[in-house]
Amino acid sequence: MISFMKYRLGLFLILPATVFFTGLGASNLSACEVGHKAKALWKGYYYQAAVEKKKQNLFCIHYVGWSRKWDECVSPRRIRQKP
Repeated sequence: MISFMKYRLGLFLILPATVFFTGLGASNLSACEVGHKAKALWKGYYYQAAVEKKKQNLFCIHYVGWSRKWDECVSPRRIRQKP
């Protein structure tokens, strides 16, 4: 299956659909723990976030530098550990 992905520069790339799921994934749920810094995907961009708690297979995060009204619980596919 082939999908299209738009980058910030407006360039389109044709990539296999599996490339889009670059988050932690189900196999790495323990890689990101409460209190860790991470990057969360929101509308195509990664933002700095702090993991505040874990609910089953979701991470409840706070976007660093943003109001608490933007806090949310995200799936492992939308979060990656900060290097």
